[in-house]
Amino acid sequence: MPAGTIHLSALMCGAHRSKNIADIKTHLVNGTPTRVISAQLVEAGVDIDFPVVYRALARGRADQS
Repeated sequence: MPAGTIHLSALMCGAHRSKNIADIKTHLVNGTPTRVISAQLVEAGVDIDFPVVYRALARGRADQS
């Protein structure tokens, strides 16, 4: 991954996930360029405020089309 990129996943152990979230918050406070690759984990109540957010929308299930 490019420098400044941090991955978050619900599959990570809680300690690793918490450390990454703390690192992200520190980077944002310091103005360090930071990219976060994540899924619903961030949407589910993690309080992080980014200046820009890009979101990919998942396609519907095959049985919905």
